[in-house]
Amino acid sequence: MGGFDRAYSTQSSSTDVGKRWWASPFPAAIALMLAVLLALTLVPAIIFASAHNIDVTLSGSEITLTGDDIAEVTLTVSLESTDAGEALFGTGDQLTVSIPTADGYTLSAPDLEFNDATDATMDTVLSFNIADVSANIQEEDDDPWVATITATNSGDCPQRAGVSICNDPTGQVTIAVIAEDTPVDVMVPEGAAQTGDAPLNGSASFDGETMTYTPARNMPADPDTVALDSIMWEVTDGNGAVTDSGRVNIIILPINDIPERRGAIPSVTIQAGSAPITQLVGGRFEDFDGDSLTYSARSSNGEVATAEIVGRLVSVTPISEGSAMITVVARDPGGVVAQINQIRFSVTVTPDDIEEEEAVAAPYPTPRPTPTPEPTATPVLPEPTPTPT
Repeated sequence: MGGFDRAYSTQSSSTDVGKRWWASPFPAAIALMLAVLLALTLVPAIIFASAHNIDVTLSGSEITLTGDDIAEVTLTVSLESTDAGEALFGTGDQLTVSIPTADGYTLSAPDLEFNDATDATMDTVLSFNIADVSANIQEEDDDPWVATITATNSGDCPQRAGVSICNDPTGQVTIAVIAEDTPVDVMVPEGAAQTGDAPLNGSASFDGETMTYTPARNMPADPDTVALDSIMWEVTDGNGAVTDSGRVNIIILPINDIPERRGAIPSVTIQAGSAPITQLVGGRFEDFDGDSLTYSARSSNGEVATAEIVGRLVSVTPISEGSAMITVVARDPGGVVAQINQIRFSVTVTPDDIEEEEAVAAPYPTPRPTPTPEPTATPVLPEPTPTPT
């Protein structure tokens, strides 16, 4: 029992000492100060790292034409605090946002500097010469010119508790210069979908990280102007909140539209040796640019039939029995020949229905003998009786 009492007494004595240490005013004050310091360290870090961030967003206007071949897009950078009412930066802080672009032809915009504001929006105008970026876009199927414009934060973004409070910029603006009748693929973030108004001069479809724009047929309608279009897209999260957005601006360049056939010429059968026949050519082709057209015709077999253009007609002359294919071509001033500006029709030449008979020489007739004429009797007159003297 005594051993147990001593052990218990020792334990009780140790507890009492602990109680006395905490009851002392000096250690309690030190502990309180440590707790306050820890709170002052953690709370700002939590507030500034999570509650107060700065969202940086790039957006762009529709493209406009300001002069001969000069296009402009207004780029907007917006800053917004994630904590309503909280200033973006502290005194002396600032953020520089750059808009670098380059795609064969350098596009540039000045850096934008933000500081000491609750919210901020700044614009800059990006302009370029369409002719400079479209020098190699002359015919259908040529590669388009595409520039994707994004924003980046410089290294001067303010920090709180060692953590940058500037989120990476979202948003992008794409400019694509394409030839008439030529689709273009544009890279977009995964999950992007069209929003806002539908494009005016074409159609857009989204698949994964690709947006495909297809211009309307023969757009622009005026061969002396360009056509413009614009498509907006958004990416949303599972709650419907927009996490990214952008705009694709399209410039469609006119190219020479070659004539297109709009009808057929029926096949014909004609007799060898007969007079030429004619078929109408004018009106069977259409040129969307309104160019004047010239025509030509050729035969696949000139020994069977020949062909030539006479005004707005194709004239076919039969030569001999057989078949031939006649090809009529319509050309505009560009002179391009393709499948769509040709019409073919067949000609069958039959033999002449009147067969030539072989000439048989008839025997030369034997002349009849000339009959001997009957002697003509000469009458004998009696001697006259002399008259008496």
